[in-house]
Amino acid sequence: MSLTIHTVVSRPGPVERRVLERLSPTTSEVRRIGAGVALRVLETPQVAAPTRLALVHGRGHAATLWEPILRAFAPERRVVAPDLPGFGHSGFLDGPVGGPEDALDRFVAPIEDLLAAEGPIVLVGHSLGGLVSLEIALRRRVDVRGLVLVASMGLSPYVSPTARAYLRFGPERAARLNRFLGRAPRGLTGAAVPELGQLRVELHLARHAAKLAKPAFDALVPIAGDGLNRRDRLGEVRVPTLLVWGSNDEAFPLPIAMDAETRLADAELAVIGEGHTPHLAEPDAVIDRLRAFLSARGL
Repeated sequence: MSLTIHTVVSRPGPVERRVLERLSPTTSEVRRIGAGVALRVLETPQVAAPTRLALVHGRGHAATLWEPILRAFAPERRVVAPDLPGFGHSGFLDGPVGGPEDALDRFVAPIEDLLAAEGPIVLVGHSLGGLVSLEIALRRRVDVRGLVLVASMGLSPYVSPTARAYLRFGPERAARLNRFLGRAPRGLTGAAVPELGQLRVELHLARHAAKLAKPAFDALVPIAGDGLNRRDRLGEVRVPTLLVWGSNDEAFPLPIAMDAETRLADAELAVIGEGHTPHLAEPDAVIDRLRAFLSARGL
């Protein structure tokens, strides 16, 4: 199989540049990982703590959308937040996708390589980033001490019709269509920090947005049938796990999280807000719950 390594595909837009200025002294740099995939990585200054936080965003997002959590935890511990391969400002290992497992590995392997040398880690993943974080925990090549899954993919074979249509069509294409039709961009709603809503739109409207990653992502969410999932392997997760979910998540309904809680060996469920992005809609509540989880578990 012939693979092409696509390097950094864009530069931050004006909204993202303002967010990066607010995040200072957090650094933003591009690192060439493993087979040569370039990852844009945000990293806070070194702080002594039992573990480091690694924040892994979802489809169509970028590391900068973790701004509230980065700012909250930077004084307490080191935080690292990469752009997933093919999203934000990271490159992607392109080429024919050999099925769902190969597709997942395109996202997982570079993040796993990045984190392997980080020491004890608490992984926090949203949506696609939740599936990536779960897979890293299952592979046990990274020293994962805790897992936080925010509205995560991969916990059930079920994909709601709404989620399937939206994810297959793509938030990037939807944003461009809304702009063409003169509609209000969806990303401007559902974020407690208005500029982060604007950033979602900016990321979706970027010329390159998710084009490289789309074939691999589509393999995870097929047109029909089950989505790739690790439901039957949740009992293998050996670390404390916090599930953070919206009460009316249309992409991955709350019963998925309730089922996962019973299958995980050591898990707790926090219902925060209503939608698919509680860390954006209710950042203070998510920060408080995450901080309590870390404290209670000695992490």
